[in-house]
Amino acid sequence: MSQYYGTVQGNARTIVTRCGTKNSGIHTIAASWDGAIETSITWDVDKQLNYFWVYEIPWHNHGTDRLLLQGVFGE
Repeated sequence: MSQYYGTVQGNARTIVTRCGTKNSGIHTIAASWDGAIETSITWDVDKQLNYFWVYEIPWHNHGTDRLLLQGVFGE
């Protein structure tokens, strides 16, 4: 059963969805010629919490590599 759910829509009318489980998590990258945003959501088995991270990352040698935000859902 899916723990995580993601959607993507570009220039096509169709929205594409992807699911992740507690074991796999979910990971995304949305990029431009100036850099990209990378997100990850994972499940911590010991603490029983959903953690997330948002990074700015380089893309095709453009952009910065830095953590923008991290946390726990609901806190």
